[in-house]
Amino acid sequence: MKNLKEKLLKELDCVVPPLSEDVLNAPIIRAENGEKEEKKRSFTWKMVLSCSVAVVALCMAILFPVFFGSKNGVAVNSGYALVLEVNPKVAFTVDDKGKVKTVTALNEDADVILSDSKRLSEMVGQTTEKALEKFIDYSSKLGYLDLVNPDAVKITLSEKGKIADGIKKSVENYFMQNGIFTLVITESKTLAEISKNIGFGEETNIKNLIDKLSKTPVLEYERQVLGKDLQQIQDYYTQNVLLGDMKNYVKAQLSHNTVSENQVLKLNELNIKIATHSDNPLRIFEVSSPESVYSYWAVRALPFSNFTEEFGNLMAEMEEELAIYNSEHSQKINDYLTLKIVLDLQDAFDFDFIKSLLDNFTDSAYLENISLINQILNALSGEDFKDFDKMPENEQDFMDKVSGYSQSVYFAREKENSQIYSQQRKPLTEGEYQQFIDSIIKEYGSLENYWKNLQ
Repeated sequence: MKNLKEKLLKELDCVVPPLSEDVLNAPIIRAENGEKEEKKRSFTWKMVLSCSVAVVALCMAILFPVFFGSKNGVAVNSGYALVLEVNPKVAFTVDDKGKVKTVTALNEDADVILSDSKRLSEMVGQTTEKALEKFIDYSSKLGYLDLVNPDAVKITLSEKGKIADGIKKSVENYFMQNGIFTLVITESKTLAEISKNIGFGEETNIKNLIDKLSKTPVLEYERQVLGKDLQQIQDYYTQNVLLGDMKNYVKAQLSHNTVSENQVLKLNELNIKIATHSDNPLRIFEVSSPESVYSYWAVRALPFSNFTEEFGNLMAEMEEELAIYNSEHSQKINDYLTLKIVLDLQDAFDFDFIKSLLDNFTDSAYLENISLINQILNALSGEDFKDFDKMPENEQDFMDKVSGYSQSVYFAREKENSQIYSQQRKPLTEGEYQQFIDSIIKEYGSLENYWKNLQ
C-alpha cells in the first residue's frame, strides 16, 4: 500500500508543474463576514446537484432499454398471455401490474366452469397465481382433475424467466399443499403464437390482445355462433350441444342410474333378509309390525352387537354394500325411509327400456327420446335439463340454453365428485413431490412425453 502511494505521488509530480516562489509565498486570502464561505457552500451544492443529475441520467441510460425496450427491437414488457390445460382449456391475459384482465374458455369443459359470472369474477382482477389456483380448484371440484391417480396440467406462457418460474412454483405449491400428485408442465411461446393458437390472429401487442378478448364472449359456445343466421345456430346446437357433450353426459347418467338400480335392489333384498331372519334380536317377541321395526337400521341402533355368526355376516354385508352405494351417489341411503323412496322412484320407470336404449344409443334414438330421457334423469337424480331438447329460437335463446346447460352440468359434476374432492389428504413435502416427478421422468423419459401420453 505504501509503495503504491509513493508511486502515485511521483507520477503526480511529473504531471503538475513546479510552483514559483511568488506563488508559494503569497498570503492566504480569508473570507470576510461569511461572504466567501457562502460562495464556497453555493459552489459545493451546485457540484452535488450536477453530480446527482449525471448519476440519474446514467441510470436512465442503463435501465431504459431493460424496461422500455431497446433499439435492437426487444418488445415492450407490458404484460403477457398464458393458456392453462387441465382438460378444461382456458386463456388468461395479464397486464403490466400482474393482474388478470381477461379469462376466456377455449373448450366446452371450460364453459362449464366459466358459465357463472360469480366464478369468473373470482379470477378477473386477481394475480395470475390466484386466478390459476382458483380455476384449477374448480377443475378438481368437478372431477376434471384426477385427485386419486397421477395427473398433469400444462401452462403455455408468452413469458420466460422469473415470471414463468414463479407461476409454475405457485401451481406446484397448490398441489403439494392439497396432497395431489399432479405435474406442472410449462412451455414458452411468443405472444403471436399463443394469440394464433387461441383463434385471435398473430397479435404481437398484449394490450391489443387484451382489448380483443375483453370485447369477445367468454364462452366457447357463444363465440361459435357469432354472425350466424338462425338455421346455422340451430344446426350448430344440434350437432355440438345435443349430439355433442350433452349426449355423452346423458348416456353416462343413464348408465350410472341403471347400475344404481341393481345396487338398490340388492340393498332392499339384504334388508328384507335381515328383517325376517330368525336371529334378528328385535324378533324376540313375534308380533305383527312394519318391516321398518326389524330393519338393518333398527338393529344397528341397538346398544349391543353380539349377533349369531350367520346374522352378523348379513349385517356386515349390508354395511359394506351401503358404503359402496353412498360413496358413488350424492343421495345417500342412511335409513329405511330413504331406501323406500329410492325404490319407489325406480319402480316408476321402465329400466328395461333404458337398458335397450343404451345398447343402441344412436343419434336418432337419442333425439327421438330426449324429452323422456330428461324426465327420467330429473326424477332419478335431480338432473333437470329443462327445455334443452327444444331448438333455440334466436341467438339470445341459444346463449341462454347453453349457459343453463353448462350450469346444470356444473352442479351435477360437483355433486358427483363431492366426496372425492372433500376427502382429507396429507400435504406432500418438496422431497415427496420431487420423487414423484423423478419417477415420471424415469418411466416416460420426460414430462412432455408423459403429457402426450395423457392426451
